[in-house]
Amino acid sequence: MSTAIIVINATRLSQVNVQAPTYLLYPGPNNITIVTVSCMIQGDRGGSNICHYVFVVCAVAMGAYIGTATLLCLTCNLCGVGAILELVLHLAQTGWWAAASITLSTYIHKTNDRGWPREGDRNAVLAFSWTSVPVAFVMAIFTSIEVAQWCRDYCFCCCFYRGLSQPHGGDPERQAGQQANVAEVRRKAEADTLAAAAAAAAAAPDFLLEPDPVPAKPMAPVAEVQLSAEPMRPPTQQVVAGGGREAPGAAPGLKGAAV
Repeated sequence: MSTAIIVINATRLSQVNVQAPTYLLYPGPNNITIVTVSCMIQGDRGGSNICHYVFVVCAVAMGAYIGTATLLCLTCNLCGVGAILELVLHLAQTGWWAAASITLSTYIHKTNDRGWPREGDRNAVLAFSWTSVPVAFVMAIFTSIEVAQWCRDYCFCCCFYRGLSQPHGGDPERQAGQQANVAEVRRKAEADTLAAAAAAAAAAPDFLLEPDPVPAKPMAPVAEVQLSAEPMRPPTQQVVAGGGREAPGAAPGLKGAAV
């Protein structure tokens, strides 16, 4: 809108030669019918204050939008609260263009009533100016909805969500959504961990992947046997009277004398 108004104002309404209305013609034999007008919005041959005012209005409006967009870009949406700044900007633009449109309407209607040429160009400037008002207001409405959603999620969380149980003001849908998000993040982290482990295993040398050898089972201790060089001898036997033999270690003299 501002660009169109600037183009029309600069090329069609500022410093132009036009056919003067009848009441401005000079009397006498040398009537002047072509006059140079500084501003066709103002409706006279002298001065161009209104045309300069139009340039200033458009320049300020465009500069505000460009400056705000640059600020939001450099500050990452103003650290998350850029919607508030946009709402203030759109409301200010609504009032700015409303005041400018009222001012231009006064001059343009007066100039058209006097019969100055290029009435269509003046009406185009006025139409663009009035169109900027509802456009800025509609943008303010959409931005206010975004600000309301932001306040619902962050500004009022201490009052409605923090420290309240579900039966007394909690939001089950919100809590369920948060739990679902946490579960999703956890599953993604586990999948990333498994993928990293698989990649590390594929890149590792083969000898690192071989299992450690099983230690040998210890053998049971073997009893030591001492060998003697002396020949084994049979035990001493005793002959008992009656033809029997006394077992080794028996007490002598029980049945007879030993032989």
